Amino acid sequence: MSSTRARTAQRSPAAAPTSGAGAGQGAERRAADTEAEEGAPGERASLPAGAPGAIEPLVLMQRVADQALGMIAAADGVLVGLVADESHLRCVCGAGHLAGFVGHRMVLEGSLAGRAIEANETLKTDDSETDERVNRDEAELAFNVRSGVCVPLARWGAPIGVLSVSSSRRGAFSERDVDLLRGLAGFVGAVVGAAADLMGSAGTDAGLARQFVANVLNPVGAHDVAVRAQVRRVLETRSFSIVFQPIFDLCSGALFGVEALARFGTGGENGDGGTSLPPDVWIERAHRAGLGVELELELFRAAVSSAEGLLGGAMLTLNLGPDALASPRVQEVLADVDPAGIVIELTEHVKVDDYPQLAENLWTLRERGVYLAIDDTGAGFSSLMHILKLAPDFIKLDRALTTGIDVDPVLRALAGSLVRFADETDAVLIAEGVENGAELAVLRDLGVRYAQGFHLARPQPMKSLAAASRRGASRVLRQRHHVAVVRGAQAAQSVR
Repeated sequence: MSSTRARTAQRSPAAAPTSGAGAGQGAERRAADTEAEEGAPGERASLPAGAPGAIEPLVLMQRVADQALGMIAAADGVLVGLVADESHLRCVCGAGHLAGFVGHRMVLEGSLAGRAIEANETLKTDDSETDERVNRDEAELAFNVRSGVCVPLARWGAPIGVLSVSSSRRGAFSERDVDLLRGLAGFVGAVVGAAADLMGSAGTDAGLARQFVANVLNPVGAHDVAVRAQVRRVLETRSFSIVFQPIFDLCSGALFGVEALARFGTGGENGDGGTSLPPDVWIERAHRAGLGVELELELFRAAVSSAEGLLGGAMLTLNLGPDALASPRVQEVLADVDPAGIVIELTEHVKVDDYPQLAENLWTLRERGVYLAIDDTGAGFSSLMHILKLAPDFIKLDRALTTGIDVDPVLRALAGSLVRFADETDAVLIAEGVENGAELAVLRDLGVRYAQGFHLARPQPMKSLAAASRRGASRVLRQRHHVAVVRGAQAAQSVR
């Protein structure tokens, strides 16, 4: 490690190579800065590219009318009417042959729409000429409606209006049409009611109102609001824990270090399925909701705090993304920690747009003695770019290259090339995801010095780490002894 430390100590942002080796772990991340995350409610959810950014309430209601016209094949006209007073509806939008009646005031008494609202029931007429429930003068003379369906609209149990689907033909609508419109009444009422509320709220901020309506209409935006609430609850209730996976020296069996990993054990009370979601999914969700940096930094702080009294001066590896690395809170968390025992893992999955800025942020830490690792090397192109641009102290071989390496010559060739690259650049290689003894033996033969994986030790809480480390060390040594015995026997057999 002395040569690695000497090389790191000589590096500065200005001298950081544009081709060299370095970075660490996380999940795909991009976040707004922390202060923006705490900002106004209007910043809660961002719309995806191409989504409408400013949808007026009337436009939203017009879409309801247009969709109703397109959905019911027999319809040739649709009106949305809102209750104007005790005796009248006001037509606020229309489609088809009724589009020209927007603004018209309709008498409730004696009309099918009024009866539907009063009974809170979807009503159909097959022939307005003979149906006594219909205001025939208005239906036939004003609107040219011969048959129709009136769907009452309510918001929080109170009547707000009616969706009227009509045809100039007798008996145009089937019971299937009625059932479909009846089934959509609750949704249509909620959407139209929300739009009506916004139209009538004098104190509502117009930009915020449009954003709210856009999010209601756009499922992705609404989902992001829900995800943000889930992540916020995780942060507030600290519904996570930190576990540590040992990393072993494959030559001596000694504990070299531990990787701090997050576990989100909420039991499902946050609607997140409890432990069913992997940490990378949580972090990706948090970044999408604008809380990624805050969550990463909270996990980072918890990991450093939980690792107090780490066994025998073992290295502690911690996952951070580029945006989190730019936060001054990283320096604050590490203020009372020996930097020579810390390794920052920059995730392979992170897209980096500004390597010089990232190198400068990292240099502030590396100058103090903190090490840098590139995580998931071999899982994709970006990890190789991280290595070339950042010159890491450690390169972590992804499980995509270790799983099956004992039976796949291509994987062995790729891993062997990375071993040689690490040697030539004075980096240290750590294999991840070692699942069986055969994989471990091949990695040792290739020259990989350090490894972690379920075959050696599963992630453990700190209180169980000592026992897990002893078992893992014993397994490394037994495996090494077994391989030596087998190969000795094979050599003796070949001599004979």
